[in-house]
Amino acid sequence: DLSEVKLQTLPKPEVKPGHALVKVKVAGSNPIDRLIFAPAQPPWWNYPVTPGLDLSGVVEAVGDDVTNVKVGDEVFAFSYITKAGAFAEYALLEASVLSKKPKGVSFEVAAAFPCVGSTGYQAVTDIGQVTQGTKLLVLGGSTAVGGIAIQVAKLRGAYVVTTASTRAYSFAQQFGADRVIDYTQTKWEEDADLKDFDVLLDCTREPETLARALSNGVLKAGGKFITVTDHSYGFNPNSRPNLSWAAFYGARQSTSNQ
Repeated sequence: DLSEVKLQTLPKPEVKPGHALVKVKVAGSNPIDRLIFAPAQPPWWNYPVTPGLDLSGVVEAVGDDVTNVKVGDEVFAFSYITKAGAFAEYALLEASVLSKKPKGVSFEVAAAFPCVGSTGYQAVTDIGQVTQGTKLLVLGGSTAVGGIAIQVAKLRGAYVVTTASTRAYSFAQQFGADRVIDYTQTKWEEDADLKDFDVLLDCTREPETLARALSNGVLKAGGKFITVTDHSYGFNPNSRPNLSWAAFYGARQSTSNQ
């Protein structure tokens, strides 16, 4: 409930073993941050909680046994969903979630990328297992996750089709998909050329997405349906026997992906 959100002054966190204290420069906002304020509060947060998963900043102190970063390092991070804490002047994070910020990347870009970047990358590589010749349909090519997924998939040699509105059409084109369908003009499931795709990545939460894809032959039998927006599909990827993977997917924290 947003009426319960309060700005508070708290003591600076004390560094613990295995942790690093980061002076936050920029905090990134993600759709999942809204869950903190939802009426049905997620069970993985102990309230009151400081929201925010993505941040960039400068390491101010490190705890015992921390070797991957040092004081003064410019870093960015995608915090564990159970911890959050980016919407503050200082964030105490497990050092293992920190990556060093490349010199040519601004603090703003570094804070905007980790959660959506990890989601898009993992959906394509780990879950979709996209390789040369894979046919991938990305619903929502102008979204942050969709735009990243398209680029990763093209680098891996996939054939990629995506959707976008008229307003966002040109923006979606820049990510390099083989085709962009304007969904305000054409129903993607009725496109005659969209048949037998190996993977469908849903970044939009359109109604009845999976049913529409299956009834019109867009997604082939044994294909994969990955949604990063709609929890109603559940978390069990083996719940639909006619598909090899079908569920909601939320990114796991991985500095190697960052």
